[in-house]
Amino acid sequence: MDEIWLQTNPKTLEMSGTSKLKVTWADEHFSEYKISYLREICPCAHCRDIRNAKPPEEWNLRAFFVTETPKMTGGYALSFVFNDSHREGIYSFDFLRRHCTCEKCRPAEMSPKESSGESNTKPAINSP
Repeated sequence: MDEIWLQTNPKTLEMSGTSKLKVTWADEHFSEYKISYLREICPCAHCRDIRNAKPPEEWNLRAFFVTETPKMTGGYALSFVFNDSHREGIYSFDFLRRHCTCEKCRPAEMSPKESSGESNTKPAINSP
């Protein structure tokens, strides 16, 4: 099987409460994402423009959580509805894997504290 396919296809997707997404990838790598982090790195055009126009201290970030169960989008991504009503970002599995926050993958500028969070397991994400 293609290594890229294994790295970018989830084996399991699970929400932990409303504030964390857990993914086990087909290559058995495990990723855990704080919802606040996912909101901060939203890939939609509007959010990219804000990040490019303003310094990080002006992004008006706060504690984000999801208000609905994330939805599968086209079999290649997830979409979220955040507590600020934002729902434009489509988080492809490739995007999520590239933004993994584990010790091995975490961007150098992210501290371990930023990628940690509380666990409160909920059922796996439902496909439409």
